[in-house]
Amino acid sequence: MSYEKKGTVQDSLKIELVKIGLTIGGIIGFISAILNRKNK
Repeated sequence: MSYEKKGTVQDSLKIELVKIGLTIGGIIGFISAILNRKNK
């Protein structure tokens, strides 16, 4: 049971890391889009 719990914790951590990565990527893309628009 503890092994199963550990696995679910690792899965949830992976999901959180993916969410954080997507959020950071979206913010970076948004900022770069604004900078590109200002440069034009």
